[in-house]
Amino acid sequence: MRGATADPGVSRESAGVRAPGTYVPRVITDGTYFRGGERTCWNLRASQEPVVVELTGERFARLVLGVADARATAEEIEQALSRR
Repeated sequence: MRGATADPGVSRESAGVRAPGTYVPRVITDGTYFRGGERTCWNLRASQEPVVVELTGERFARLVLGVADARATAEEIEQALSRR
């Protein structure tokens, strides 16, 4: 894992080609999406704030996860990584 960021703009970007997954505009983006040669796992609902987790050496290049407090979650992940 390289790091995590709170990224409110990611939900306005195209997730890419869905395979498999669910997409209901302004409601949910969930599943595996391919974009720019990368595989991303999305689990984001409109009521949540997005956190983007960058991965290395894994099946997915990144995770886009919906959480209650994106900034706090990203900070917790970054702090855990700095203790490694």
